[in-house]
Amino acid sequence: MECTRWAASLGAALLVACGGTPPQENPDAGSPPGSETPDASTGLEVRDIALYDASGKNFAWSHGDHWHGYIAFNRGQPLEVRFMYMGALEGHEADPEAHFSLEEHSDLTMRVSFQDATLVGFTGDHVQGRFEDKLVGNTYATFTLRRGVDTLLRTAELRVVIRE
Repeated sequence: MECTRWAASLGAALLVACGGTPPQENPDAGSPPGSETPDASTGLEVRDIALYDASGKNFAWSHGDHWHGYIAFNRGQPLEVRFMYMGALEGHEADPEAHFSLEEHSDLTMRVSFQDATLVGFTGDHVQGRFEDKLVGNTYATFTLRRGVDTLLRTAELRVVIRE
């Protein structure tokens, strides 16, 4: 029993140290986060996503089953973001030199779903978008990149904080 508690505590500590959140159920059922394979029609391999703010600062990036960073903004001050993508990462650091845009792929779509959509909304596409507050609070977002009905990437949940 004591060994089980220790193992659970260690697992939670490692998850927190990596900035991740535990996996949650997702309405976009399918492959687990980070497990998608390259698109057979183009050879495009997208494993992770990086979020940049309007100033060009990378503030959050996915890494398989967790995220580094989170989304936080003040009520009444929408957050403009630009999406960049990555192939398979080596280690935990997101090298900005390895990030690439999918701007030329007009056939791709980005869906952002929220655990609590009463708090925040998203408008945009797979290149850039805007998060707008509805209420102050905390929720989680999942990003799904698709080509038609095929899912190229589905992320783990990312924490979203809307401050007063």
